[in-house]
Amino acid sequence: MIAYALSLLLSWHLVYAEPKHPWLDLDHGTSFTEVSALDARHAWAVGENQWGTDGHYSVLVRWDGRSWRRETLPRKGAWLDLTRVDASSPRNVWVVASDNESGEDGLLHYDGRRWRFLGLKTVSEALAMGGQRAWAFTDGHASLYDGTRRLRSDRVPFEVSAADALSDGDIWAVGRESGEFRPAIAHFDGT
Repeated sequence: MIAYALSLLLSWHLVYAEPKHPWLDLDHGTSFTEVSALDARHAWAVGENQWGTDGHYSVLVRWDGRSWRRETLPRKGAWLDLTRVDASSPRNVWVVASDNESGEDGLLHYDGRRWRFLGLKTVSEALAMGGQRAWAFTDGHASLYDGTRRLRSDRVPFEVSAADALSDGDIWAVGRESGEFRPAIAHFDGT
């Protein structure tokens, strides 16, 4: 039993722990909310740095196989809350960005060269697909984007909190019904 427990502990490899790795200068108060990894050389993590009661700023970092590096965000994304990240390739990374005070919500999309802000309302989840596409889940809708514009929008009968896909025709979403607060699960078959 002890040997089994030790084998589980030894299978994890630490890639970041403050303050052991000074090559990524993160301020005290930084916390991460989600990470998306494609392989040993491509990963992104989102979060924020909170300093007292005075405010916060967004944190978006990228793993290149050797070290974590801070990403430069477009002006509109710098002060938004970055809560979710998903990637389907090094040239298709999507981040959910929101501002509860101003209502300036949306998605950040990385195309392999730069980040762009796509303004949307109340985004709860982003699901990166092949090419430059992603599903964005908002209040009662799932919308497919191609990096710059909406391709289609479908009604979802509940508030989506998380989603995952095996393919374009096999997408699962979970959440809760509005007002009722009952748990809900849905499957999308691509049609």
